Amino acid sequence: MKNSEDEKYSLDVRPAEPEDITRISDDVISTIAGIELAKIEGIHPVGGGLTDFLGRKGASKGIKVEASGDEISIEVVIIVDYGVNIPEAAHKIQTRLRKRVAEMSGKFVKAVNVNIQGIRTQIEKEPSATEKEGPPEEEQAAKTGSEANNKEE
Repeated sequence: MKNSEDEKYSLDVRPAEPEDITRISDDVISTIAGIELAKIEGIHPVGGGLTDFLGRKGASKGIKVEASGDEISIEVVIIVDYGVNIPEAAHKIQTRLRKRVAEMSGKFVKAVNVNIQGIRTQIEKEPSATEKEGPPEEEQAAKTGSEANNKEE
């Protein structure tokens, strides 16, 4: 005779009744989509950086969800890195979001619409050498000196 806790509780549980309802917020669906998007290289959400993308509230930036009954439509607005094959990236996004959202929500994903709003170039991604290092020392010294002179007046 098995006496595990699982068996003890499974005896008390009946199958779900037709009247039982589980509601999943659109925010939950958009967060699932945002987490999946963060896993795809070369794409960026509109309106947030990677840290925003992975945060709870930021994960849904650039993602709109419309649910109707057991069907979900998702709209994603992104920027792609220069050189990314756009049709391939869009297909990857559509496939991953459709699969993951359906798995986690149990709902049919009717559509995943991907809107490419821009291209992010290498220049936009990395600060220039002068931005990294700051101004040359002479210029910094000149600024410090002129600031000191202004304070004395």
